[in-house]
Amino acid sequence: MISFKGFSTELSPTPLTLVSPSRISAYLECPKKYDYIYGQELKPAGKTAKKFDKGNYFHELSHVYYQMIKSGVEPGSTYAEEAIKARIRNDIETTGDPSLIPVYGIVTTTMLRFIREQSKKVDHGIQVISVEAKLEFPTENFVLFGFADLIYRDHSGNLRIRDHKTGEKAWGKLDAQFSNQLLYYACIVWKLMGEVPMSEISYTNTKEYAKPITYEQAFTFTTVNYSERELEIYFDEICRVVVHMLQSDPVPFYGQHCRYCAFQTPCYLSRKGIDASPILAANYTKRDSRHESTFTESYAKSDNPN
Repeated sequence: MISFKGFSTELSPTPLTLVSPSRISAYLECPKKYDYIYGQELKPAGKTAKKFDKGNYFHELSHVYYQMIKSGVEPGSTYAEEAIKARIRNDIETTGDPSLIPVYGIVTTTMLRFIREQSKKVDHGIQVISVEAKLEFPTENFVLFGFADLIYRDHSGNLRIRDHKTGEKAWGKLDAQFSNQLLYYACIVWKLMGEVPMSEISYTNTKEYAKPITYEQAFTFTTVNYSERELEIYFDEICRVVVHMLQSDPVPFYGQHCRYCAFQTPCYLSRKGIDASPILAANYTKRDSRHESTFTESYAKSDNPN
């Protein structure tokens, strides 16, 4: 289903390979790892402890918040704050884990501060086009694909793409300028809409502090302007990478990253000339690549939330 030009709310049925920034990153890190994940569609088997990720939950709440703005709610309003607090209370009941109440408290404080201070400052007069926009641009052999956190027009009518980032290390100008994900999504939007978008990183600090931190410590907001020529060059470059990725053999790139690779053992056995299929069958399972349930829902379904 097409909601408006170039953006789909459901994946289009297509036999072509969906290529996301994370897929390209896996290939560039190691073709062998890429083959395990995307060729054989494997992941480590077994149930592992699942830690509540404040960053993922903040992303989920931000999507709810900007959907409200799209429907007409004023950015930074008391109404928006109360709606988000109601959503969080509902999520606490959904997960059913009272030990997480302090964590929810941290996220609540962070999200409400974002609404009052950051959103009120940067979102005045915006027209939201799409939240968590599902982007697809088909070429002859594959589809450039991904999810953009926010696509909107600012008060001056400029088309913008926003990527929400969280964590303990702020994103600065250089981080934004060299963000492959941001450039990748800008390129897709340009190809779909015929308009070069302004792109931005909105960073929110999700670290827990004993004392309140300053606005400058809590948030950064960086904008990157691309030219049409820059996007043309990038599109040609990334397409060459993808073609090579889809046609190349899974030859491993050995290095320090191997120490932390989830496929270290079968890869090592293969290098020794030992059949790794019994290890793969016993310790790995098929990966579910669908983008379905929300973070809260998936967490609530976890057998080992702590």
